[in-house]
Amino acid sequence: MLGRKLRRDTLITEDGCIGAAWGMRLHGIDPARPDGLLLLYGLKPRPGLPSPLKYAPDVTHEFSVYGIDGGEQIRFDRNMWRQPELKPVLPASVAFQFSASSDEEAIERIQAVLDEALEGKAFPNVSEDWFANFPDAVDLSKPMLVYDDPATDLRIVDDGKIAVWRSER
Repeated sequence: MLGRKLRRDTLITEDGCIGAAWGMRLHGIDPARPDGLLLLYGLKPRPGLPSPLKYAPDVTHEFSVYGIDGGEQIRFDRNMWRQPELKPVLPASVAFQFSASSDEEAIERIQAVLDEALEGKAFPNVSEDWFANFPDAVDLSKPMLVYDDPATDLRIVDDGKIAVWRSER
């Protein structure tokens, strides 16, 4: 369909961690920002780095969708990992963690939704739209409760503000 493009590039680190980046152009979603940057990465621990923050014990991957800020557009003839001039709009418009049996399955699940969007179906531009395909997803786009240490602290994340409650010991 005219005005719809997609490119995916996959990156595998030396220690076997995966990242996938999609560039997508869908005119009609947001006239000011027709390009989107979509990122997927595995939540495996990596040597020498802090453990990834998992919002459920069985999640294996995190996915997020960003608009592109400024006058830059995605260059579909170039690797997505080699376009540092792209500036994602923060926070992500969609972000969630989910479970997949492998990195390949995680990529395939995201790709299936994007292929439907390329075929003319509506692009899922809010988290709720993704949940039909990801019923196991933990939505990171909305305020949530985060337990750092359930015995002592409860952080409440609400519209970017963090309130800390300390229990009496």
